[in-house]
Amino acid sequence: MISVIKIIVIIQNAIKANKRYIYLPYQKKINTFFKILFLCGLISYVKKNSSNNLLKIGLKFKKNGKLAFETIKILSKPSNPIFINTTECSKIAQGVGIFLISTNKGLKTNQECIKQKLGGKLICFLN
Repeated sequence: MISVIKIIVIIQNAIKANKRYIYLPYQKKINTFFKILFLCGLISYVKKNSSNNLLKIGLKFKKNGKLAFETIKILSKPSNPIFINTTECSKIAQGVGIFLISTNKGLKTNQECIKQKLGGKLICFLN
């Protein structure tokens, strides 16, 4: 089972290697993570290959050739989890970028957490 932290490291390595797409084994958590990034406009597509059970994720680039998001940073680590409540979530939402938060309702963005009045564990920051 691949953790979200390992997914982020794979994305960071793909960015450094100037890859246009990455392949990952299909898991519900991975699919949810990338669907959120797709809905936020940070990746171009997520396709499931049924023959070998892999997800093909296309990284999205701007017209100038740069990636759609500049940074992806891991915030919570297994040794140091960071938990936030609804009021803290609204404070961080005033900044630039997207925070992914693991809640009891699944992975959510900071904007979804404010609307649904949820708190949880900060996973990563995308800008």
